Amino acid sequence: MAANPWVLGGALATALLQLAFTYHPVMNRIFGTEPIHPAYWVYPVLCGLGSALLVEAEKRLRPCARAERHGSPSGRSSG
Repeated sequence: MAANPWVLGGALATALLQLAFTYHPVMNRIFGTEPIHPAYWVYPVLCGLGSALLVEAEKRLRPCARAERHGSPSGRSSG
């Protein structure tokens, strides 16, 4: 994610819009919603963080598995 600043900007914009949708009184009136207790944000934040960590772990492990199957990309011999 750090390699693409647009991804980080999009994620931050989405989070800010979600907070506005959830807590801004005008949005509550328009959409008929009510603010939620901040403690309830723990669940979605932990799920999102867990998903992000799994994806990053997969990205780091996947090149290793490919290199083992097809030989080292650097041309070094493994034996």
